[in-house]
Amino acid sequence: MEARRFELGAGGALVPIDPKAGSGLPLGTVLHWGGNMAWAECDYCIVGIVPNTGFGGSYECFDIEHPEKNAMLYRVEWSSIKHEDDPKVWHSQHFFVTNVIHTPDQVAVYLTQHKAQREAFDAAKAAASAETDRLTEIGKRLWRELGFEGAEHIIVAEHEVDDSDVQTDYFSSHTSDTVLLARSEHGRDLFSELRKAALLIPETECYGTGRGLFHPCVRLDTDIPAENGPAYWKGLRSHWHHELDAPEGNLLTFTRREEAEAYIQKAGPPRPIMFNDCKVKAEFSWQIVEDEIEHREKYSGGHGYYLGADRHSGWQVRKVSVGKDGSYFVDLAERHEHLIKKGKPAPAPVATDGKATVTENTEKGGIEIRFPSKPEQAVIDSLKANGWRWSKFAACWYKKRSEEAQAFAQKVTA
Repeated sequence: MEARRFELGAGGALVPIDPKAGSGLPLGTVLHWGGNMAWAECDYCIVGIVPNTGFGGSYECFDIEHPEKNAMLYRVEWSSIKHEDDPKVWHSQHFFVTNVIHTPDQVAVYLTQHKAQREAFDAAKAAASAETDRLTEIGKRLWRELGFEGAEHIIVAEHEVDDSDVQTDYFSSHTSDTVLLARSEHGRDLFSELRKAALLIPETECYGTGRGLFHPCVRLDTDIPAENGPAYWKGLRSHWHHELDAPEGNLLTFTRREEAEAYIQKAGPPRPIMFNDCKVKAEFSWQIVEDEIEHREKYSGGHGYYLGADRHSGWQVRKVSVGKDGSYFVDLAERHEHLIKKGKPAPAPVATDGKATVTENTEKGGIEIRFPSKPEQAVIDSLKANGWRWSKFAACWYKKRSEEAQAFAQKVTA
C-alpha cells in the first residue's frame, strides 16, 4: 500500500502532496524560503541532489545569506518546493523556485566553503568527544578510589541558572554546574543528611547544619492613619532607614542567627521618623527574617526534596539515584578535593595504558592495580604468585611499595 501525504491548500481544503513536485531542478538554482514565525525568509542554492529520501527526493542546499553556517548543508524535499503561480499555495511556509541560477564555478565555491566548515566542525566534535572520554575515565577511577563504587544514591550540589520570563508567565531554569558531595546508603529524604553534606563546599555552606539565611530588617511598629495623604500600616518593612549594609536592592544576609543578632546589637535601635503629612511620630524595631531553605515538593510538578533559597536560581542540595554505577559524574574530574579525608592525599597515578591502572597509596605505602574488568586467570595466578593480594573493599590488587613491585605492576599493565 502506497502512503500519501496531504497539506492544507487554498480555502482550507486538503490537497495531495506530489512527492516529485520540485524534482528536475538544475544545480545552482536558488530557492527562496517563504518564512514563518521561527524561521525568517532566506535564499538557498542547490549544490547537491539526493534522489530518494522516502517521499520522493531532496536537494542539499547552501545558505547564501549566512555562509558561515554551512557546516551541515540544508535538506530541502522536492515536495516542499512550489512555484509562485501555484494556485494551491495559500501560505508562505514553502520553498519557492526563483529565476536565479548560479554558475557551476560558484557552486564549486559553495561546496569548498562547506567542506572547510564541515572539517572544522568534525574536528571540534572529535576533540570534544575525546575530552569527554578522558574526563569520564578519570571520573570512573575517582569514583572507585573515593569510595563511591556500589553507591545507588548520592548527594549532589547543583547550580541553577534562572531562565524565567515573568512577563510571559514562563518559569524555568537550567543546571550549569553539578558537584558530587557524598554517598548515601539509603533512598530516604533526610534534611539532616543533606545539611551535613552541604558543609563540604563553600557554595553551599550556608545550608549546612545549624546554618541558614538570616536577614536583619527594620519594621514599622506604629499604625499610622492618614486621611489626606499616604497610609502606613504597622508591620511593614521600613523604606526610610539606611542602616543596612547590603548592596542596593538586596537584603543584608547572615548564615547564622547569632551573627544577625550581633549586627542588630551593634547597630542600635532604629531611629524614629516624624511624618509631616499626618503629624505622627513613627517608631521602628528590628526583626530577623529567616528564609525557608528546606523544601518538600513531592507533589505532582514539584521540585522534590532540596535545600536552597530559590527553586529557579542559585545553589541547591539534593539526593539523586544513580543505580549501581554513578561513574558518569564527570564532575569528579574537576572538583573532588572536598571528598578526600584530611591527612589522606589523593592516590597518585603511576601509569595507565587503557587496560589497567596503577596507583600509589601513599597513606599505606603500597601500590594498587585496578583492571576495568576481571583479568584472565593467568594474570590472576601471576599476581598471587608474586605476593599481590585482592581487596574486595577497594576493588584492587595491592602490595607494599618496592622497586620490584613497581616493575611488576608496569609489566602487568603492558
